[in-house]
Amino acid sequence: IAKSAENHIKQFPGDGPTNLQIENSIYHAVAQSTVNLAETINASLIIAFTASGNTALRIARERPQMPIYALSPSTSVNRKLKLVWGTVSSFQEETEYNQAIVKTIDKVFKEKFVKKGDNVIIVSGLPFGLIGSTNTIRVAKI
Repeated sequence: IAKSAENHIKQFPGDGPTNLQIENSIYHAVAQSTVNLAETINASLIIAFTASGNTALRIARERPQMPIYALSPSTSVNRKLKLVWGTVSSFQEETEYNQAIVKTIDKVFKEKFVKKGDNVIIVSGLPFGLIGSTNTIRVAKI
C-alpha cells in the first residue's frame, strides 16, 4: 500500500501531502538543513544515527530526493523506521562516534547504497548516542 501510494504521488505530486508547518526547534532546523545540503551537493545518501528514531522521522518529513539510511541500537526503533518514507533502517551497535561512521560508510558501500566518489550527509547528536541530542551535520566523500 505504501509503495503504491508513493508511486502515485510521484506521478501526481499535487495529490501528495502539503508542506508541514515549520517548527521552531533545533531538531527541525537540523533536519531541514540536512535535506537542503544533501540536495545542493547531490548527495547519494543521508545517514542518520538515531537513538529514538526522531532524527530519521524529521528528515523523512522533508521528503529528500535521496534515501535515508537510519541506524539505531534499538530493535523497536528499527522496526518502526521500516515504515517511514524513504528510509532504510539498520541496527547499530553501541560504539564511539568516529568508529560508527567508519563502520557505516563501509556497510553502505558494501550494500551498494553509494559508490566511490559519492557525497553522503551524516546526521547525529553529540554527545553520541544520547536521545534528543541531534545537533551535527557532516559531509563525507566516499
